This record gives sequence, structure tokens and C-alpha cells, in this order.
Amino acid sequence: MKHLIPLFLLCILGMAACHRPSAADRPQVVVSIEPLRHFVEAVAGERCEVVALVPSGASPETYEPTPRQLVAMNDALIYFRVGTLGFERTRLEKIRENAPGVRMVSLSDGLTLLPHSHGDAAADGEDPHVWTSPLNVRTMATKIHAALCEADSAGTAYYTQRLQAFVQRVDSLDAAIKTLLQDCPNRTFLIQHPALGYFARDYGLHQLSVEHEGKEAGTARVEQLIRACRAKGVHTVFVQPEHRGRVANAIAREAGAEVVEVNPLSYEWEAEMIRIAKALADGC
Repeated sequence: MKHLIPLFLLCILGMAACHRPSAADRPQVVVSIEPLRHFVEAVAGERCEVVALVPSGASPETYEPTPRQLVAMNDALIYFRVGTLGFERTRLEKIRENAPGVRMVSLSDGLTLLPHSHGDAAADGEDPHVWTSPLNVRTMATKIHAALCEADSAGTAYYTQRLQAFVQRVDSLDAAIKTLLQDCPNRTFLIQHPALGYFARDYGLHQLSVEHEGKEAGTARVEQLIRACRAKGVHTVFVQPEHRGRVANAIAREAGAEVVEVNPLSYEWEAEMIRIAKALADGC
């Protein structure tokens, strides 16, 4: 029996060493949208539990956080927000009231923002879709790293290692997109909701949008877009799951373009950026 005790203790120690902290054991970090969850998880790894306010398939321009979400935020370590989305600005004071002790980090601060005439833009006319640019995401990841290290200094080395790995992935993604699009003569695309402005800026593309000032295109604008698509040789029309694509589909038929559903709000951000680039390259 005496010989069995050390073996028993070794088994217990081995189980403890393999134990991963459960979600309840880890500090919670809140983000606005699914792409931010992807970025924060890439840096935070298993040291934090990351949750997104806007569920998959919902629009961040019109989403209203539930009372349960607002209350739960009081226990969060950090709230990472894009800083330019409609619901973030309209509900920010309410979030602060419910979670006065939570550090709030705006990941768009310091980025070069594009002007935006769409109705979901910030009050000063900024394009809110900053996460569709790999170059922006590289900067955003650095801000995520800094905030996590400040809040959890014991994890600094861990966060730094993961940041470096993620930045390498982003750089590889950027290079892959450039390779896909480098020989593409048709640089213009049409999209239902104008979510790819920063992607277009980074890769020398031109975005045409069906929606204008937050409204569906009228007859005159539809005719104008059909002429523009034909003149510019548009072969790819993007639609998104959270926005109706009826008019975009009609324009695509008239212009002889292919309709491709994309989801810039997907958690699988890297795969989605490549999918968008491949769709454009295939249409060249």
C-alpha cells in the first residue's frame, strides 16, 4: 500500500498539470463584433474568455445590446470596440453606466479613417469598417496586446509571443491577397452594403455600392450603377447575409456579373479576406 501512494500522487499531479482553466476560471473580455473576437483570441489565447456583443447574422449598425449583456459587462476585464460602429456610439454611455469599472479600448483610434457618406457612418462621416484592412488589423492587434499586458502583466510574455505569431499570419495574408490581385485588370467591384472600402484602399480597388446614405438604390441610381458596371468591366457583385441583395442581384444580371455572398462580419476573418480576394481574381 505504501508503494501505491506515490503513484497516486503522481497521477493527481499529472492531471493538475494538464488541466486547462475553464471559462469560469478565466477573466472575460468583451468585444463588439465577431472579427474582433478573432483578433483578441489570437492574442489572448487561453488566458481570457472572449465574447462578442453582436451575434452572428445581426447588423452592428442597428443592434441593441440586451439588458443581460449590459449587466454581464460589469464583470469584464476589458471592452474592445471598433469605435466607429453605430451601436457603439449610441449605446456607449449606457454601457459605461452599467460597467463603470471596465476599461474600454477603441481599436480605431489612431487609424487613418476613410470618409463615408453612408447612413450607418459615424457622426463625422467616417467609414466604420476598419477591420477589412489587414494593415489596420496589424495595428489593432498591437493595441489589443498593450491593453492585455496592462490588465494582466503576468501574461505579458505569453501575449507577446501570440502577438508575434498573429502579426506574421496577417503579413502572410496581406502578401497572399496582393499576389491574387496583382494581375487583375478589372479593379472595380459592386457591393450591396459598402463594407470593403478599406480593403479596396489597401489593394488599389474601387468599390461601388448599391446602398447610398443608408437607403436602397432608387430607379435612377440602379440605372446609373448598371451603366457604371458595364463601363468599368465589373464582373463581381458582393452581397452580405445581413443585408438584402435583391437590387444587387438585379444589377448583376443586367451587367453580366457574378453574385458572390461574402461576410465581412465573420469570425473566420482570414479565410473571408482570402475568399473576397479570390472572388475578385476569378472575375478578372
